[in-house]
Amino acid sequence: MEKLRAGICLHMFENLDVKGDLQLNHVEFDSGSKYHTAYGEIGSPEDPISIIFSMPNDSDDVYMMVSDGDPSKLYAQLASIQQYNEEEAHICIDHTVPTNNEYIRNAGWAAFVMLYPSTTFEDFKYTNIILDRKLRFCQVVPITEEERQFKMSKGIEALLN
Repeated sequence: MEKLRAGICLHMFENLDVKGDLQLNHVEFDSGSKYHTAYGEIGSPEDPISIIFSMPNDSDDVYMMVSDGDPSKLYAQLASIQQYNEEEAHICIDHTVPTNNEYIRNAGWAAFVMLYPSTTFEDFKYTNIILDRKLRFCQVVPITEEERQFKMSKGIEALLN
């Protein structure tokens, strides 16, 4: 598993121009399982933007978020999405995931929508082979309650247009 996590981190460095070091974290859940995340800076110091991403234990899904918020307050949310994906139900492109995370709710967001990474990073592929394992990368984008309701009633295409 450590080699896979290192491979994912290297993939992010190479494909997203991460600057400096990655902060590695893990979150332990009541189930006893631990899910690993990392974050690093992709923006300039004058306009810091972070990439935060989870790393799978058993699935082939990696969830990533781009944010100008505090990544130390966001990485646990990505671990939570990873944990739900692996222990409850698969979360994939176009799915909507509500959140009760206080930090995110205070910023005005109510849920996340899963999009292709190319939505933000034109050349970043949805599937990538890392250590002979085919991984899917989903971009996690926060949305407001109004946007969530709109997406649920009109669909993802209407929300994105």
